[in-house]
Amino acid sequence: MTRTQPLNASRGWRPANPNPALASQSRARARLSDFDLTQSRGYTYYFCLFTLLVNLLLPKGGYYQDTLPITWGYLLLAVAFLFTGSELLLELVCSGHRLFQICVCLLLAFASYVCIEYVFRSANTENLHTQLYIIVAVLGVPLAAISTTRYVLVRGGSDDLRKIMAWSLLGIFVVGVITFISSNWLGEFVGIPYVTFTGDDVSLLALKHVDRGDIFKMGATYNNGNILGINLLIWAPLVTDYLKGKWKALSLGLWIILFCTLSRTVWVGWIAVEVLTRLQSGRGTLRKLLIIPIVGIIAAVIVWEAGFFFNGRGASNFLMDSDLGGRRDQLDVVLSFFGTTWDGLGSEIVYMWMLGCYGMVGTCLFLAAWTFPVFSPPAAPGAVARAAKIGLIAYLIMMASDGAFMLGPTQMTVWLVACFIFFGGQKGPVPDAGDDETSHRFQTPRSQSALAPGG
Repeated sequence: MTRTQPLNASRGWRPANPNPALASQSRARARLSDFDLTQSRGYTYYFCLFTLLVNLLLPKGGYYQDTLPITWGYLLLAVAFLFTGSELLLELVCSGHRLFQICVCLLLAFASYVCIEYVFRSANTENLHTQLYIIVAVLGVPLAAISTTRYVLVRGGSDDLRKIMAWSLLGIFVVGVITFISSNWLGEFVGIPYVTFTGDDVSLLALKHVDRGDIFKMGATYNNGNILGINLLIWAPLVTDYLKGKWKALSLGLWIILFCTLSRTVWVGWIAVEVLTRLQSGRGTLRKLLIIPIVGIIAAVIVWEAGFFFNGRGASNFLMDSDLGGRRDQLDVVLSFFGTTWDGLGSEIVYMWMLGCYGMVGTCLFLAAWTFPVFSPPAAPGAVARAAKIGLIAYLIMMASDGAFMLGPTQMTVWLVACFIFFGGQKGPVPDAGDDETSHRFQTPRSQSALAPGG
């Protein structure tokens, strides 16, 4: 029988570990463990839950600072990041959670490239507000969402947050039905100033492309059918898996919302979610299906850009040219027959927008960061991780049409769901496979007491 040694007075006992490498890694994790990762839920935990609830249920509530919209959800997210950012840093430095570290590094690499583009290449083509808005969308919001969601998941697992999502879906459905009936049958937009829409002028909602012919789309608290549908499809699979037959009327409500968005992009994503959900029981088949849209996108980018080699330009211009080798004017001529331009189309199709703004390097960095969670082995394999991946795959597909990339709260939603892959189903720091002492090191105090002699 393996000799045991005391861990410390508060954590009980653990088996001795003869492996120096694992022992060193465990000491690093102990520093992270001591930073209150598995302690009882406190005010910060519930504040983070409330922050995520506001961003999911009331993402457009806020006010205008001049012409800049400031939402309560993003303000709360910034405050939550102040409380949880130090733990995120320790997670990145000390935890040994390699996949999560790689994911954040890829995100930082893309954000850094965007910043470099605006500082050195595009300073005269974009105003300062636009540059800051883009940087916040690709760096500030994702990091704050990751930090806040991770804090919740490592303490409460996935159920608390998915319950918040279910209540958010119910609230969105109620508000959506009221506003849809009011705008289409009564001819008036209704809402609560500073809560369900930004500012106090509800008439501004009619100016946000919310109609499909003579019918107004269901925008609910998202104020736009396309943004509503895209965000719901990202996190709705987690809700439907959580309900599992309970609250069947809420699942029906989700279908009603998606249909009433009157968005073709949302309908395509809806079909993708339904197909992937029905295939999730065949994990081998699903794994193959995950590759199709992403490999297709990467292949298209490579084929598109490969022709630039024949122009005899330097490697830097080839890789970073956002003018596509002078082809943008030619493309505008072709696209004019369809009533649009490269800039008009690229503002909606995320992949074209990335290619047009940041060239091949920026596009590849973007693809690496936003697809990495889909290909990462989940920390806790199971239905939760599969549901999260289905939502992210649906978004990758919808970005080929209209990804609402820069519009809140899309990127908050994307990285919230991505955290379920790295931390969903776990309570406490996520272990590396093969660490024999991990199951002892990261048990709660009650389970650790069972490890003591006679426990």
